[in-house]
Amino acid sequence: AIVQRIEAGQPNAARRRVALMELKDVYMTMLRNRGRAPKTLEKYEYVLNESVIWAEATDVRSASSFSDRTFWAFNQHMADADLSPKTRYDRLVIVKQCFKYACRTKPIAANPLAGIAMDKPGSAPQPCFTPDQVAVLLDKADPHEAAIFATMAYTGMRFGEVRDLRPTDLLWDQGAHGFIVVQRGGSAGTTKGR
Repeated sequence: AIVQRIEAGQPNAARRRVALMELKDVYMTMLRNRGRAPKTLEKYEYVLNESVIWAEATDVRSASSFSDRTFWAFNQHMADADLSPKTRYDRLVIVKQCFKYACRTKPIAANPLAGIAMDKPGSAPQPCFTPDQVAVLLDKADPHEAAIFATMAYTGMRFGEVRDLRPTDLLWDQGAHGFIVVQRGGSAGTTKGR
């Protein structure tokens, strides 16, 4: 059919230029329909809006004009704004996911970011209470809070995970010291990593 069209001198149908904001909206609709957590949706919406606003300010308005050069220029823009390597990496992954989805579902014919490889930066050290600080905290807390704080301090659990523990989650007869099963307490009733 393509050969016949070319031989007949018929022009190819012009592909519609897909605006970056439209691409973002299509991707966000899919994420909402899949039931992503509210905080996830909030983060993705923020990141994609920021990337589109920045791209449009640099005269990149359509998906077809977004390139690997644009992608890395956005990275530099974030670096100039003093965002950490981990934050920049996380945001760039979201941008890549949006383009990958758009290519797979056909609003765009090709993914201009498909060949981009990124090295994941190491995590920054997280602040942690010292044993002395934990002892002071436990000493000053009322007994109910002390139990919560001790569980958080000595297991690394988040507040919501401790709050939602059930007696059946405490397996005292397992191993030398027992086990705690963490299965509730995060967004939408599940733990952060599910």
